[in-house]
Amino acid sequence: MRHLTRRGHNPSALVVSLMLILSGCATIVDGSSQPVTFNSEPSRAKIFINGANVGVTPLTIQVQRSKTTVVVAKKEGYEEQQIPLQTKLNGYFWGNILSGGFLGSTVDYASGSMVEYSPNMYFLSLEPIRKSEADAFRLSEEKKVRQFILVNHAHLAQDLAMGKGEYLLSLYDLLAVKETPRREVIQRLKMLAAAHRDPPSFAEAVINTFVRG
Repeated sequence: MRHLTRRGHNPSALVVSLMLILSGCATIVDGSSQPVTFNSEPSRAKIFINGANVGVTPLTIQVQRSKTTVVVAKKEGYEEQQIPLQTKLNGYFWGNILSGGFLGSTVDYASGSMVEYSPNMYFLSLEPIRKSEADAFRLSEEKKVRQFILVNHAHLAQDLAMGKGEYLLSLYDLLAVKETPRREVIQRLKMLAAAHRDPPSFAEAVINTFVRG
């Protein structure tokens, strides 16, 4: 009896094609990068991936797969936050091993595609920068001095012209410079008043000289 075969169907070719499909590496099937989403509170935080600025939150970006990817979020006035992206083995990598795809698995290992980011969504809560107690105390002293000068500038100008007076004495006490002779402090205040006649600039000059200095 004559055996009939269908033209165009080569069993050997089908087997080879099937083996190639089964041994396809994750780099080809799943890509060497992966979309990862970043959100933050507050928003508009700058995102750095391995040192490179890639945008601001909210942000979804393709990230090269790697077991050593580090993300840093920065925003002015807030502590920067650093996190390593968590990974797990890519499912296609195991498919390579089970199907005997040694070459594909080797490519995956070299390219980093053997891993995938899991989770692929991150929420970063940034903490405000906390000032030291010394900074907080200095800012409080600056506020007191500035407010006193702005409110009582006219009276201070009269006292400075006479070289004495209750407002001038109050300012001297507020500056907490008792280790410096009062006469010397008054003289320096007179010089500052002559150079800075409007209340805001005089207040800033006094703060720079006696509080910050």
